[in-house]
Amino acid sequence: MIDLFAKSEYPIFVFEGPDGAGKTTLAKHLAKVLGGKYMHLTYRFKDKMHLYHGAAIRQAARYAQHQPVIIDRWWPSEILYAECYRGGSKFIKHFFMLEHQATMMGVTYVWCIPEDKDRYFENINALKDNREELFQDGYDRLYNLYSEFFKQYAGHRENVAHYDMFKNYVPDNDVARDLTFDYICQNILEFAEDYRSTIP
Repeated sequence: MIDLFAKSEYPIFVFEGPDGAGKTTLAKHLAKVLGGKYMHLTYRFKDKMHLYHGAAIRQAARYAQHQPVIIDRWWPSEILYAECYRGGSKFIKHFFMLEHQATMMGVTYVWCIPEDKDRYFENINALKDNREELFQDGYDRLYNLYSEFFKQYAGHRENVAHYDMFKNYVPDNDVARDLTFDYICQNILEFAEDYRSTIP
């Protein structure tokens, strides 16, 4: 029986941020560096989102008995995308129970929000031409929702690191890009190690 209120054997990382913020690219790079399990969560089981996200962290805890786990989107994305596109989430109170579990398990969040809003919109507009799953509008509000959630809540948490894809990022040079990602991942790992050392 896995204890969801005890520190996981291996670290669990949750990457959060709006589409086009560099979240998935960095998450996959960290999974490669660590040889960890990558989990990409999305919008499914719309009437049972709290159960879906609860099942996801239980599965992550199982994986984390043997290897690091990298989760691409979790409950914050559900709240913020629901607020932006679906009139709000019905399950907010359930998600804060998941956050309590995450804190006890030693989960580290990597909050991916570029500070340069104009560059973010240049990037997301370019991506929309090539990625069918992306929404065609609403990104201004979505960006603002993520930014406010970070400023008002996530950014004050001890288990939240911040990543800005436009700082020291060289998109047209594979070697420089990989070295930059390696450096960022090392910082994330040190951050997570420091945080997890505070949990009994």
